[in-house]
Amino acid sequence: MTQNKTLLITLLATTTMLSFNTQAGGSCGATEADCHWEVNNGVLTITGTGAMTNYNNASNKAPWRDDTSITNVVIGKDITSIGEHALRSMSNLTNVTFEKDSNGNSAIQSIGTLAFIDSPVQNVTIPKSVTTLGDKAFKCNPAATACQEAKMSITFEDGIDLKTIGEQTFINRTQESVIIPKSVNSIGNMAFQCDTTATACQNVPLSIIFEDGSQLETIETQAFTDRVIEGNLNIPALVTEIGDRAFVCSQDNTACQSSPLSVTFEEGSQLETIGYGAFEKRNNLTSIDLPQTVTSIGAVAFIDTGINTIILPSDIEEIGPGAFLRTDITELILPESLFANGRELNSAALAELYNLTVYCQNNNEKCLNYTAMLCNGIYHMDGTCSNGYSVSENQPNFAVYTKESEGRYVLDGVRYKSFADMAKGQNGVALKRIYTIEEANRVAGAKNRVSIRYR
Repeated sequence: MTQNKTLLITLLATTTMLSFNTQAGGSCGATEADCHWEVNNGVLTITGTGAMTNYNNASNKAPWRDDTSITNVVIGKDITSIGEHALRSMSNLTNVTFEKDSNGNSAIQSIGTLAFIDSPVQNVTIPKSVTTLGDKAFKCNPAATACQEAKMSITFEDGIDLKTIGEQTFINRTQESVIIPKSVNSIGNMAFQCDTTATACQNVPLSIIFEDGSQLETIETQAFTDRVIEGNLNIPALVTEIGDRAFVCSQDNTACQSSPLSVTFEEGSQLETIGYGAFEKRNNLTSIDLPQTVTSIGAVAFIDTGINTIILPSDIEEIGPGAFLRTDITELILPESLFANGRELNSAALAELYNLTVYCQNNNEKCLNYTAMLCNGIYHMDGTCSNGYSVSENQPNFAVYTKESEGRYVLDGVRYKSFADMAKGQNGVALKRIYTIEEANRVAGAKNRVSIRYR
């Protein structure tokens, strides 16, 4: 009996030792690929040749998915792709290493969609052989706290030929800086967005640098929405479009709104379009020198920014409603291009700029007619504005002048304490008289008026 107990104990001990030392592993290759995986002492190693399997988040999860011991992943030098969902939700994964051959090269070409989603990866150097970075590859979901709190350092090797940073690729990732490779020609929708619920992401400002010789052409919709950006953002010369809400700050995101962002454009800029709400609520954006190539500024593009000075490009064709709403711009010259070839400027394009002086280039007739409908210019006798905004009784005094001839102006309306004071003629129609500019100013009074003049 004693001998049997001894034998049983010995067998149990041996079995226990084997269970701790046995390496988990198996095949992970796509069709006709020779790919194998192995876990040993917290390191997942992918070896062999060719592409990894594309997994999913349901019936075909990666076989190592639930192994919480894994902290490091090593991708073999001859592996050509990291499969979709391959390394998602690895709760303790922090480091990713790509093996190199004797010439210092990796065969990896693509990192699949959702490959590292919700994994708290901290250090990744993307090999120069990578040409495809899948959508949501490094995304952190709002509930993935560990993923968001892991401060990520991502480096792209010199000479990389990556063309696109895909949709939501780095959304909610906490990063201090990123250098966008010069080969990249598109930054996808929400690529670097930081949700207002992603507290860790919100607390770390991001510095964005574009490599010299950048081929970037498009910054797509919401690419950097709610991201706290610090320092100067120098938009590359080949960028033709800044997408809708590309750099917007949300209503309650005070960290984003107060971040000290400045925007410049590389010499030779080819920018044509600034989208809807592109820089909305970037409070500390106080000035912007628009390239002469810009033809379209979207609705509310600069609403609630700190901009107080802007020069419209000479060939601009469109300004959307409220493009400069609630800014401190005090002077604008409207180029003739806004009214050329049958174009009409939106009636609310310059809404709520109550201290604005507007000049019509070369006294363009259509421009002069347009300014007669400005909400913060002509007021109707019933107390409404031409574009539908209501007018309160406590608005400051103002005068509007239409150039009649050299040195002579028609005084269209003078804003006094009440609308009744404006009614100088029959049927509530304001009197129109010819004044010199000095006489018009004297009649209007000098108290905080808004004047629209033409030169």
